[in-house]
Amino acid sequence: MADAGIKKVTIKNEDLPPVQFTTIYNNVLNREEVDRLHHDFRYRIVSEDRNRFSHWAPIVRFRMPDVTTPFPYTADTRFSITKSGNPEVVTAVWSFPGDTENPSDYEKIFRKTTSFDVWVRWNNNNTTNLNDAGWTPWEFETTVSANTFSILKKDGSVKRIEIAVQVPTTLKVRDYYNNKLTLFRGLSGTI
Repeated sequence: MADAGIKKVTIKNEDLPPVQFTTIYNNVLNREEVDRLHHDFRYRIVSEDRNRFSHWAPIVRFRMPDVTTPFPYTADTRFSITKSGNPEVVTAVWSFPGDTENPSDYEKIFRKTTSFDVWVRWNNNNTTNLNDAGWTPWEFETTVSANTFSILKKDGSVKRIEIAVQVPTTLKVRDYYNNKLTLFRGLSGTI
């Protein structure tokens, strides 16, 4: 007979660990790859006196909704990149837009984000074309727990920097194709 004293536990979406990002092959759609967001988690039961433990449950994959983020990922008043000092320091600052009347569940999850993955790429040309061949590959810089990030300007003839701020992921992967994780993204003026 089951123990009548076992308590029911509910884990909210926002309490799950950082999401994982997987690209899978799908030949049904026009594209060959589909990006999926998910959480992998497992659990075990522990007695209140912490003397007895159950075995770990099998790993369960919880798939996130298949939508893009509700926030803009272009430079606007909520995301700015500035340059100052000697040596030159590039600083990005961002903030979420004002509260919406009926935020979606997905938006509520992103609003509770307390840390951010920051990705950077550089260009030696003075271009605003994001598909220009002069851009370096995206590089993961750091995870920050504030809404600001600073980096020293790269040596050489670097003219522009693009910074993207994402929801933190377990494995550091840049979601630049579908923007499911990208919260903010901005391009600097000439630096």
